[in-house]
Amino acid sequence: IQDPNFKWCIQCSSGFFARPKQKRLICPDCGSVTCAQCRKTWEKQHEGISCEQFEDWKKANDPDTQAEGVAQHLAQHGIDCPKCKFRYSLARGGCMHFTCVQCKYEFCYGCGKPFMMGAKCTG
Repeated sequence: IQDPNFKWCIQCSSGFFARPKQKRLICPDCGSVTCAQCRKTWEKQHEGISCEQFEDWKKANDPDTQAEGVAQHLAQHGIDCPKCKFRYSLARGGCMHFTCVQCKYEFCYGCGKPFMMGAKCTG
């Protein structure tokens, strides 16, 4: 039976013994710091909260997770500039006249055609 205080480092795979009930582990070989329970890289935000609460905090604040959320939102709700294909997220309502901030192309985001003052949108 393996000793529950024996831990493997998630960075360098060295093995070491941790003190019982120690939450923050420091590898004696490479110095990486991890949580003894969830084995995630230790961050100061994990101090004093459960692994589940820390996981929720990570999901809400992690740039990679946020980038995934933005990508999913753009895939579902985004529009592309008809000229340079730069993708935008638009809120409902407002004017249909849109000027691309990348290439300055002016278009109707209802139908994607070049914007013409007074022209009716067919989209």
